Parts: sequence; structure tokens; C-alpha cells
Amino acid sequence: MESYNKEHADNPIDIQYIDADASAALIDLYNGCYDDIMNLFKPSAIWEGIVRIVPNIPQTLEIAAVAAVIGIVLGFLLALCRIKKFPVLSQFATLYISFMRGTPLLVQLFLSYYGIPVMLNILNYKFGWEFSVNDIPSMLFVFVAFSLNEAAYMAESIRAAILSVDRKDIKAACWMLSVRLRIRA
Repeated sequence: MESYNKEHADNPIDIQYIDADASAALIDLYNGCYDDIMNLFKPSAIWEGIVRIVPNIPQTLEIAAVAAVIGIVLGFLLALCRIKKFPVLSQFATLYISFMRGTPLLVQLFLSYYGIPVMLNILNYKFGWEFSVNDIPSMLFVFVAFSLNEAAYMAESIRAAILSVDRKDIKAACWMLSVRLRIRA
């Protein structure tokens, strides 16, 4: 770049040398060199970041909405499996919730993005299907990962909400509902 700037003096590229090591910046601060440290907190850098983030807000809201809807439905089903203690489903739900809540979302995104195509290739080979892995939009992997993650957290929230209601109150509500239905019939 320096040679380019020498050849094109009328239109140079602004070169900024920044220490890659954070400890070097702290040493400069200790020695009284504040110039490099102050460049980290420029309001213009904050504004540039906001300008780059704003166009992606609709896509972020779309991911959140899809994950919330699917997560609530799956979370409700997982919570019911754990509450009713179905033999295999309850154990699967417990394992699933523990895994999804115990792994970072970024790991789940990687598993979704790289794991689903591998599974589809295995299914294509085993059953003779012809799914094209390349035709799957990448947003589908994001929806899957976020929805499954949200389902695990919603399952625990819903389970806790249901178990917080006393059994006597549930029986009283069922009795009131049955009386009301008999009156209407």
C-alpha cells in the first residue's frame, strides 16, 4: 500500500497502523501515550457501526419471530412430555433440553449449517433420494438452530409455569369448566 501511495500521490489510501496486541495498548497508556487509546472510543466509529447494523434489523426481527413461534410450540410439547413423564419421550426431552441449554448458540448454528447437509447426503445415499443440498437457503439453517434453541428454553419456562399451579386449583378449574359446559348443553 505504501508503494501504491507513492505512485498515486493524488489519491492515496489512508494507512493506519494499529497494535494487534491489547497489552501493547495498555503499555502505551501506562507510559502516557493516549493517542492510540483514544482512537478506540471515537463517536464516528460508533456511528459507522450503527449505520452498518440498521439495514439488517428486518432480517433479525424475522429470525426472532420465526424462532419464537416455532420455539413456543415445540417448547409446549417438550414441557408436556416432561410433566406427563412418558417413558421414552420424557427422557428424550430431558436430554434434549439439557443439551440445547448447555451448548452455545454458535455451536448449534455450526451443527445446523454443517450437520443438516451431511444428514441429507446420508439419507440420499441410503434411500436413493435426490435432495439437492445446495438448493437449501442458508436462512433455513438459522431458523432451525434458533427455533430448537428457543424450544429448549421455552420448555423449561412452560414446565415451571404449569408446575407452579397447585393441583387443587387445577381440579377446581376443571370442575368449573365441566359445570359450565353442562349448563350450556
